[in-house]
Amino acid sequence: MKPHISIITLGVKNLERSTKFYEDLGFPVERSEDITFIKTSKVTRMALYSLENLAY
Repeated sequence: MKPHISIITLGVKNLERSTKFYEDLGFPVERSEDITFIKTSKVTRMALYSLENLAY
């Protein structure tokens, strides 16, 4: 089996602003109240979480 990455999680200071940044670049996004998923390829997603919601 070939290794691959299916999801990358980023903590961001401003979820709405970060979501808009990737959306403006043309990436498809799926939003919810606490998380945004950005489709970066056919099988890979990037998840944006507010830093406040991530465990340290």
